[in-house]
Amino acid sequence: REHDERLAASLDRLRLEHDQRASAQLELQQKREAEVEAAKARLEAAKVAHEEQLQSFQREASDLENSIAAEEKVARELENEAAASAQSQEAQLEAQRQKLAEDESSQERQEVE
Repeated sequence: REHDERLAASLDRLRLEHDQRASAQLELQQKREAEVEAAKARLEAAKVAHEEQLQSFQREASDLENSIAAEEKVARELENEAAASAQSQEAQLEAQRQKLAEDESSQERQEVE
C-alpha cells in the first residue's frame, strides 16, 4: 500500500512536470507563432511601402518624360520659327540688294544720258 502511494505520488509529480513542460512548450510555440505573424505583417507592410514608392517613382519618371517631350517640342518650334525668320530676313536683304543694284544701274544710265 505504501508502495502504491509512492507510485501514485511519483505518477502525480510526473504528470505535473509533463503538464508544466507541455504548457511551457505551448507558450513557446504561441510566442514563435506570434513572432512569425508579426514578421509576416512587417514584410507585407514593407512590400506595400515598396510598391507605393515604385509607383511614385514611375509617376515621377512619366511626368519628367512628358516634360522633356514638351520642352523638345517647344525647342523644335522655336528652331523652325528662327529658320523661317532667317529665310525671311535673307529674302528681304536680297530684295534690298537687287533694288540697290537697280537704283545704281538706273542712276548710272541717267548720268550717261
